[in-house]
Amino acid sequence: MVRSGSQVALSGIVLDRKTNQPVPFATVAVPARSAGTIADAQGRFQLNVGRGEVIQISSIGYEAATMFAEATVLKRYAWCLLPLPLLPCA
Repeated sequence: MVRSGSQVALSGIVLDRKTNQPVPFATVAVPARSAGTIADAQGRFQLNVGRGEVIQISSIGYEAATMFAEATVLKRYAWCLLPLPLLPCA
């Protein structure tokens, strides 16, 4: 994260927890502000967030992940999403 006033530029990559491969086009959102972005084809993203804001990362076929923004930490983040099990049609 890089500081910019009361917000920071959060950057990172979304990965599949089982394969450690990028999750392309995952949604990275701050629900309280209706703000967000979409990761690129390599799972990379950047989003301006405020300290302590809740960030949700999701993608079709994966269990969503939630974290809190820490404005005091200068770091690039990697989030791993857990694939959902495929269920047979009834």
